[in-house]
Amino acid sequence: MAYGQKSGIDSWNQGVAPDGRIVKSKTKPLLRAWEWQVEAACRGMKSSVFFSPPRERGSARKRREDGARAVCIACPVRLDCQNFAETYRQQYGVWGGTTERERRDRT
Repeated sequence: MAYGQKSGIDSWNQGVAPDGRIVKSKTKPLLRAWEWQVEAACRGMKSSVFFSPPRERGSARKRREDGARAVCIACPVRLDCQNFAETYRQQYGVWGGTTERERRDRT
């Protein structure tokens, strides 16, 4: 069997090494961690709505965060997004309607 060829093993965290051995990975497939994004209200929007530019402070930051929260509030996957940010320790941006500071304060 050629390297990278599907072996019939039906598991995301297993594969076949070039020498034919079955190998297991301890990493979680990224696709599964991100699949909720397909239904996200922010899909296709500019990241600048959710992530601050360098040195953004004060009222400008609050306006941007409020705009991001307005998108998040009605999002069907808001809690999935928020859980992702907390699970994977996203340090920057608005995720699931929560800001960097809010997530930092929860931990």
